[in-house]
Amino acid sequence: MKKWLFVQVLIFLALSCKKDSLEVENILTLDKTYDLEIPEMSGLALHSGILYTVSDNTNKIYSLTVLGKKLSAFSFVGQDLEGIAINQNKDIYIVEERKREILHLNSLGVLLRTIQVNVEQFDENSGLEGICINSQNNHIFVVNESSPTLLIELDENGNQLKAIKLNFSKDLSDICIDVENQELWILSDESKSINVCDLSGNLKKQYFTTINKMEGLAIDFNTQSLYIVSDSYNKLYKFVLK
Repeated sequence: MKKWLFVQVLIFLALSCKKDSLEVENILTLDKTYDLEIPEMSGLALHSGILYTVSDNTNKIYSLTVLGKKLSAFSFVGQDLEGIAINQNKDIYIVEERKREILHLNSLGVLLRTIQVNVEQFDENSGLEGICINSQNNHIFVVNESSPTLLIELDENGNQLKAIKLNFSKDLSDICIDVENQELWILSDESKSINVCDLSGNLKKQYFTTINKMEGLAIDFNTQSLYIVSDSYNKLYKFVLK
């Protein structure tokens, strides 16, 4: 009995240490909710105070204010657009889910190049979902939704550097980067979580929400404002990070 009690104490201590090393269930404070005119938004990016997104419905790229008002629609039309990122030059990067491609466009929406992403995928409808750019070295990070859930890093020329299996959530629906701290913020729709990782996908912190169909994530780290779009509800949610 004493031996079993000793084992239980060791397990408790191990679990306590693990919990202390990971910040879990941090509180997100909802600030505002905005109705959107853009149908089935998927993916979100922020550049110079303007939000950018793509639509599952129209397969077009849109810009909008942080209050959710649509500003413009680009002429480019894709096939299965899911994620979007804007680099320092205002070039646009979007992902085609089923084709497993990254499309690099200029600021006017003219296609410059196509980058193939090699992912062994068992469900073509669970492919590439989110993308972000590390402005320190122009490396590209993309996430594969599920089957498997992957974090993929490519250099600026599109050469794949890493493909890391992530196990902290059921799926991956978008990604953005905190350049100053070199941290990735990864959204999960099914787990209703926002997961903060290092560049190798090691989990450091988690936030949880009750929002359904979370498809896009963008963060203004200067104002500590976090934006999420819901696909099914056509809403933009603004949270305050603390």
